[in-house]
Amino acid sequence: MRFIGRGAVVAAATVATAAVVLMIALTGCSSGNKVEQNNWENYDELIDSIMVSGDAAEREALLHEAEDMLMETGCVVPVHTKNSDFTSVPGLTGVYESCSGAKYFAGASLGDSSKISVGLTGEAREIDPAMAYDPIETTVAVNISAGLFKFGADGLPTPDLAAGYVVSEDGLSYTFTLREGLLWSNGTVIDAEDVKYSWERAAQESTGCKYAYLFDVIARDDNGKMMITSTDSSLRTFIVQLKRPCPYFIDLCATPAFALVNEYCVKRAKGYSDIYGNVLDAGAWTRDADPVVSGPYKFSSWTSGNSITLVKNEKYYDAENVRISEIKIYFGNREENTAAFAAGGLSLVDFVPTFDEETQSSSGHPQMTVNDGKILSSHYLCFNFHSKIFRGMTAAQAANLRRALSLLIDRNQVIETVGEGAVASTSIIPKDTPDGVGGLYGVSDALYAYADEKAPGYFSNNTEENLAEARRILAEIGLDADGDGIIDNARRFDIKYLTLNTPSEIKLAQCVQQNLAKVGIIVKLRAVREEGYLYERMIYSYDIVATEFTAAYPSATSFLELWYTGGAHNWAQLGAEAVKEENKNAY
Repeated sequence: MRFIGRGAVVAAATVATAAVVLMIALTGCSSGNKVEQNNWENYDELIDSIMVSGDAAEREALLHEAEDMLMETGCVVPVHTKNSDFTSVPGLTGVYESCSGAKYFAGASLGDSSKISVGLTGEAREIDPAMAYDPIETTVAVNISAGLFKFGADGLPTPDLAAGYVVSEDGLSYTFTLREGLLWSNGTVIDAEDVKYSWERAAQESTGCKYAYLFDVIARDDNGKMMITSTDSSLRTFIVQLKRPCPYFIDLCATPAFALVNEYCVKRAKGYSDIYGNVLDAGAWTRDADPVVSGPYKFSSWTSGNSITLVKNEKYYDAENVRISEIKIYFGNREENTAAFAAGGLSLVDFVPTFDEETQSSSGHPQMTVNDGKILSSHYLCFNFHSKIFRGMTAAQAANLRRALSLLIDRNQVIETVGEGAVASTSIIPKDTPDGVGGLYGVSDALYAYADEKAPGYFSNNTEENLAEARRILAEIGLDADGDGIIDNARRFDIKYLTLNTPSEIKLAQCVQQNLAKVGIIVKLRAVREEGYLYERMIYSYDIVATEFTAAYPSATSFLELWYTGGAHNWAQLGAEAVKEENKNAY
């Protein structure tokens, strides 16, 4: 693991905060399943400082401090990111991608054609904007559901349903004004009450929004309702009160989770709730024949597992500038979509296809345009901090063991095996993440210098060097007393590895099995379908879990806030008490 050297130029405010942070040695985060809460509370406080800082340079330096602190635990093991470049036919313009992988089609144009066909790799299960999570789901969600803002082609938030906003001097209140004449697809008026309903619904546990925590910044009244107050009888202008300043609140407003849904449509849907009003299926409304939407497109049809057809929403405020009137979105694997693109059946696919000799000889090499993808997604392994593996060890020994096991993972083998555009990653923060001051987070600058500028991050991609270092650490912490590079029989242990039962995840797990076997560790693979995976992850029934996170907004904060104590994505349990013993013996 390679930690970095500080730059000489640091803002005074940063120095003050960093001084507090650097007092935190993770030796206080004891292993043996006994966490000294005050130490990870320092991480929480650091994230809090990042969230309220209005100084971009200070925020960047603090983000690096937080990532250092996180990586010193050894609990998070970055493995790979994805190259999200996508391919279109020549002449198709105006399509772009946001950091969540969502592709926006409202500005698309294809000569005189009013229709396009799109091939996405996988399948959409939930397209409700509050529930959509992966790039396929968010692609559909952002095209049928509009929010106050949306991400533009430059990656920055741009007004959508909002005409403008004003921020108070203390940063605690935002006054928004909606555009005039906003209508739902059924012709009813969109107003401030729709904003309040949509945001409160997304934040409710019963909805199942994976980004519900983003709404925590909004203040609540004594009844737990969001403090969103209309200021005029037309309900076009309203004030949103925050608990604390949030310099990136407009970025949050541009995420799919903050998009608007129609209350009547949601609640009238068949299967939405039981007779007692308990929510059974929050996204049932999307499966209605003609759901009411707020975005540039609306449904024409949805054939589960096959395709979705979207048609232009004539009630959308900017409908006159939406040139593509119909989008047919097909769901398939890479092979199917490559063949369809080569045959001229698709206008766009969400990857860069390679064509075999048979395809090239039968149809020639298809003409295509490669578009830069903007998705910020990190695929990583996560150690359970409270795993039995680390019992009886000091905090330093446990962290070093996790470091050694991380070094054993051959990322070059992983990307060759997994394929599908995988790119080896040595940091949990994707390399193209903006740093907030006009550059990229993963590039050295005046405030922060990586130890190796050619390969910034926390791991080397030199497999032999990593293996040697891992074996050195294992000997140092007493697991390899005879120095043969294999963990002693008396100290040997198995590892419970939880993952989704998908081809790419199985391939990754098999690589990890092979890599850790080099030092005598048996990886017991538990590959389950999504429902089982989510449940076992929730009860922390693993030593290692393979997981992935896609940024909701373009900042390193989106990744680092995951590890807040009690956070919904804190699969390492950093700062948390151990779960009940019986929950860790599922397999």
